[in-house]
Amino acid sequence: MVAFQTVFLGLVFGLAPVRVAVSPPVASVELLKDGVSVGTVQGEPWEISCNFGPAPLPHELVAVARDAQGNEVGRALQLVNLPRATTEATITVKPGATGQPSTACLTWSSIDKAKAKRFEVTLDGAPVKVKDPERIELPPVDLARPHFLAAEVVFPKGVVARAEASFGGEVKARAESKLTAYPVVLRPGFELPPAEAMQGWFRKGGQPLQVVAVEEGYYDVVLVFDQDSAGRSRGITPGNINSAVLDHEVTIQPSRGGNRLSGLWAVPVTIGGQDTKEVRGVFPASFPLDFDVDEVRKLIFRFPPPAADRTRQSLANAVASAGMQAAALGRRRAVVLLVGEAAPDLSTITPQAARAYLESMNVPLFIWTTERRISALDLPGWGLPDDASTDQQLQAAVGRLDKALRAQRIVWLAGSHLPSAITIAPGVRHIFPARGVVRQERK
Repeated sequence: MVAFQTVFLGLVFGLAPVRVAVSPPVASVELLKDGVSVGTVQGEPWEISCNFGPAPLPHELVAVARDAQGNEVGRALQLVNLPRATTEATITVKPGATGQPSTACLTWSSIDKAKAKRFEVTLDGAPVKVKDPERIELPPVDLARPHFLAAEVVFPKGVVARAEASFGGEVKARAESKLTAYPVVLRPGFELPPAEAMQGWFRKGGQPLQVVAVEEGYYDVVLVFDQDSAGRSRGITPGNINSAVLDHEVTIQPSRGGNRLSGLWAVPVTIGGQDTKEVRGVFPASFPLDFDVDEVRKLIFRFPPPAADRTRQSLANAVASAGMQAAALGRRRAVVLLVGEAAPDLSTITPQAARAYLESMNVPLFIWTTERRISALDLPGWGLPDDASTDQQLQAAVGRLDKALRAQRIVWLAGSHLPSAITIAPGVRHIFPARGVVRQERK
């Protein structure tokens, strides 16, 4: 009946046309943004201008189709400024002869048709053995309470596709039931109770949301480089015998699929898209590495940065794009901005807008510098960066990042919700949303 012809894949803000395709008996289409009517169109070209605001934030677009009598005959949903994966996976729970969920079927697809290397499946956090992904045997469970089934398909070069499903309790056993990942940070010494004890902790528009599961899981870190290759390494000095990566050639291997680290460089490029159309404003990125201090060193000092004119860099736009990338799999997440010399920034948004976008996606931001003198400067829009000008300080910065990530938990909520629309109920202590700029304590 109705479908979006305009699909927003990157960051969107300002005025933009939204076009839909319709079929009989549709006589009009109303466009809603975040539940508020934008306008109604009643014929060709079936297009409405939509104002997405002065800076990128997550939005929900709904196209409501009606017939000549005003009856709703269909609707389409599109989430804007939220991540879209290049690989996809689906896990479906199937009942056995007694009606009890007995098996699950895992399917996946990849744009480049890459073959899967391995699978990781967990039920309520416990690993499930996978002999045949199309028929995964599930252990017996108590259907009076909800259960959370998660799967990750690992492809070559560290690419991962993820799928979730829930069943039991009040949740239907079907893969189509939408789930929303909401990252929170635990205060020291506190652990979350079982999901059933957390009902009422999270709200949307004053209404309670159902907590399906709580997950620790892996994490994704995206490191954004100020495109100043000399400034990134100048001044770094070896701190101990483990820093040989600073002065020896090393082999760089893609991630095995666990905790991942990716690099993103701040000078945008133009690539060829479908139907020979150009896609502009794409930031070059590394393949994912495993996350540990050695791999951070390799990414900073040994991964070849793309040749680019640093005067064209768009640092704030790159940070916002990194936030979308870090949140793509619903894992624990963070963005690190590594700044060198104060290079020009041709971004179309401000650093404050980039930070607001990361906060709307619940992505914490860390700011590092390998220039000691810069660590004492209050950078406009970014503030004081953490000093990583020696290998010892770099290790300490990675340690603080790892500690912050380990304090995160992913709360899975039933339904599809914008992260910015979710709140923690009053009186719930010891947790807070995973967001904001995380800095080291300064004496």
